[in-house]
Amino acid sequence: MTNYARIVDKVAVDVSKTPAKCFHPLIAAEFTQVPDTVQHQWRLVAGEWLPPAAPVAVVPLEPIQVSTQKFKMLFTAGEFAAIAEARKGDIEVQRFLDLIEDPQTTSVNLSLQSTQDWLLYLESLALLTEARRVQILTGELQ
Repeated sequence: MTNYARIVDKVAVDVSKTPAKCFHPLIAAEFTQVPDTVQHQWRLVAGEWLPPAAPVAVVPLEPIQVSTQKFKMLFTAGEFAAIAEARKGDIEVQRFLDLIEDPQTTSVNLSLQSTQDWLLYLESLALLTEARRVQILTGELQ
């Protein structure tokens, strides 16, 4: 039996043995004959039909988590003093430091978007440079 495919950018986006029966006539008119082996998402490369590449497994990165003590040590004395001073007039800085200093908080996850956003906020206040923010997010003492 003959196989047909609707091809977009050299990819078989729809494959059918009977496109006239399965698709609206305007869509069915876009189908062309292809080898019987061609399936959905196959690519036409240099005149040859190839199956899609196997999906690449995404390995999640281990979250970078540090103790609250180590988190504080990631900042220089000058940075920490400037952040402490900013705490007096900035509710966002105050809230984050209150959270870090809460006795129930034992660690800081540097991989969390909220932690990264807070460090970006410090950068926007010119309390950190971009380079220092990136360096802190590694969790490595300098």
